[in-house]
Amino acid sequence: MATAGPDFGQSNLTVRTVSKNTVQVSTFAHPTQPPIMLFFSFFKTLIDHEVTVELKNDIQIRGTLKSVDQYLNIKLDDISVVEELKYPHLSSVKNVFIRGSVVRYVHLPANHVDVPLLEDATRREAAAQSAKAK
Repeated sequence: MATAGPDFGQSNLTVRTVSKNTVQVSTFAHPTQPPIMLFFSFFKTLIDHEVTVELKNDIQIRGTLKSVDQYLNIKLDDISVVEELKYPHLSSVKNVFIRGSVVRYVHLPANHVDVPLLEDATRREAAAQSAKAK
């Protein structure tokens, strides 16, 4: 896994190219900070695209992104569990609501992510936050 781009400072964004076809985006916000609107806007552009959500308990769920809110809660339709044999109790589930606080990573198709544009927007967001803090 190679990090795609430089350090993002206060923005707490990690963008990694996992494979030729997959980009991994994660945010690590401080628990007392409100969610960053940049990511909310970014994930809204991915509605109706297939994503894989990796939870903090190591379950990976693949499905069609149907909605995301300002807390980065996610609704997926037509889901499947990546390791179905390990989690057979989830095989009958077709739709899920995932609380944003339990998400570790969201794996995205690389062709849906403009990494340079996302890096630039993240830098602007970090600069605005640091200017606001002063």
